[in-house]
Amino acid sequence: MGVLFDSNLYSLTTVIGFVWTLAVFFLLYTKKGAEISSNKWLLLVTFPAAYVAVPMVAADVDALTQLAGGVATLDGHIGYSSADITEFAIALGEAGRVEYALFQLGMDTLAPPAFAGVLISVVRGTVAFDRVKKILVVLVSVYFLSVLFANALMPVYMLNYPAEDNLSALLFVLLPALDGIKYGTHAVVWLAIISSWCIWLVSKYFSKPPVEAAQ
Repeated sequence: MGVLFDSNLYSLTTVIGFVWTLAVFFLLYTKKGAEISSNKWLLLVTFPAAYVAVPMVAADVDALTQLAGGVATLDGHIGYSSADITEFAIALGEAGRVEYALFQLGMDTLAPPAFAGVLISVVRGTVAFDRVKKILVVLVSVYFLSVLFANALMPVYMLNYPAEDNLSALLFVLLPALDGIKYGTHAVVWLAIISSWCIWLVSKYFSKPPVEAAQ
């Protein structure tokens, strides 16, 4: 874990990602943040921000894939296994693993708050059902935390590779689990959002009004 205290791994992009992450925590966990994220106008901020950040992250992912000789980055998998981690670590080589750590602690710090910001603004701003909204906010929190932990811990594994100590063994199992949680919760949240939209539309425009009792 000590590798995370190496200041050479961090950059101005890290600072931007950190501030953005704090902003998402504010939206998720404070009363004022809940009020702000319930305003549909916030979508005019979160969507353009994600539109700018995600292609920048994707460009670095493509560069890392080339550096690994065409082996897809772990970020390019929709869910990865322990075997995928080993394959990618070997393909990168020692210098490439340092580059991957720089990416995860730099440019890739933009992606989690970008996606989580979109999710929380869509959930609070467009989902009509309060009970569903509360459940989805919890799931967004789980999604966000799982990504943050994965992005912080993956560099530890990569920079320690090929060490076979207890920490590496733990991360070898934990990282794929965190990735599965990330994709699973993300998918469930969007499925619930779209379903709630459909139910609201049906109830508003297609449900028959109740028949009044005869006088």
